[in-house]
Amino acid sequence: MEAEIKLLLPSAEALRALASRVGASGSRGVEQRNYFFDTSIGAVHALDCHIRLRHESDLDRGSGRWVLTLKGPKGTSGCAALAVRPEEEMLVPDELAEAITCGQTSPLDVLPKSALVEMVKSALAGDQLVLQEEQGFSNVRVHAPFELVPPSGAQPIVVTLELDTTTFSFRGVNEVHWEVECELQDLVTGQSTAGASTDSGALEERAREVEAALQALLAAIPEIGAPCPAAKGKRSRHKAFLKTQKKEAKAKGKARHR
Repeated sequence: MEAEIKLLLPSAEALRALASRVGASGSRGVEQRNYFFDTSIGAVHALDCHIRLRHESDLDRGSGRWVLTLKGPKGTSGCAALAVRPEEEMLVPDELAEAITCGQTSPLDVLPKSALVEMVKSALAGDQLVLQEEQGFSNVRVHAPFELVPPSGAQPIVVTLELDTTTFSFRGVNEVHWEVECELQDLVTGQSTAGASTDSGALEERAREVEAALQALLAAIPEIGAPCPAAKGKRSRHKAFLKTQKKEAKAKGKARHR
């Protein structure tokens, strides 16, 4: 399961200030190149699922790896900044990543068998998955272990913040988004919270506690100075960006032929 808080930041300056505040300004981060797969009629998207192959390049160490992920339908939550999805994820070697990208191997045949994988396979009914070339985007992520202090005065919460700079591109037009993410499932199910329940109520309670502490941290940084809005998923924002760019390109094309 994936469970995380996602907040949009207003600018690159805000992201740099946050990185400095949490002691991560010395890291260049990990460059992530994201590739998505679907059928010709968008059957995976229709299920509210994502099949992603991601290449991660550590910009500090020079190492790289491929990660294959299947994300299931987004769950409902009373916390706007909380995103919860079932998820299957695994590392894949270079040769297998190339076979998936070229269409020689289906990503669903590589992932471990699970209820989520079988649900998607059944819904596709044998339709071929193909690389959605224009759907890919890049992201640079900096990981920052940090202790968040809840405004309530409760015990500090040890988390790993993910500071993201995401670039969406279409025909030479770029749009950059900045955000901070904080994964929660380890806080609910890990040893540090032994005995905690994994039910939705416990998760939402922890999510609100973490979000309040994170928002307090952001508001105390002069370059931010206020609570930040919840962020939609990167894939959703990228689709909205592409839709806008295609609409504008179509309008410009019509104007040129008048």
